[in-house]
Amino acid sequence: MHLIGLVGMGCCIGQEVAINRPDLVRSMVNMGAWASCDQYLFDQLNLFRSVHRDSGFLTFQEFVCIYSFLPEFYNENKHRLLGPDGQWRELKDNYGTHERLVEACLTHDTMERLESIQAPTLIIHAAKDMVTGPRTTLPLEWGINGAEGVTMKDVAHVVAGKEQKIEFCNILFSFLAKH
Repeated sequence: MHLIGLVGMGCCIGQEVAINRPDLVRSMVNMGAWASCDQYLFDQLNLFRSVHRDSGFLTFQEFVCIYSFLPEFYNENKHRLLGPDGQWRELKDNYGTHERLVEACLTHDTMERLESIQAPTLIIHAAKDMVTGPRTTLPLEWGINGAEGVTMKDVAHVVAGKEQKIEFCNILFSFLAKH
């Protein structure tokens, strides 16, 4: 199967499957990923959790959206991104789930095992991602033998808007066509 992890825990799970069950993995794509938390990512993820716990879901939602989208997209789409039907709505009234998710993110560590990933791998670097940008994705590219890296220069934490989605799909489908 093709493992495609975009932003967060899906990437971490993909790495673990590629390491522990290579027989299942035809290829792997990671974007918005990390092999282990550096102190900065650790503190960011803890801060997201603290904002949700201490200030409530709606403040957390706004905080994370500002971190996750380019200013132009946020300004044009704020009405859709925020509120009860907005982003991360699954975490509204569900702090316990968010706490467990953050804990899993904080403890994820494949750094010393990346070289065992044998599946063709594409690492997409979102150059304007303030959370999991090239600082956390380049070590994946460098640690996985034969990994291909592609940088999307004008993308933040979330691929958003028609042009970004087209660029992303072109990169993804080109990689998948080879594997």
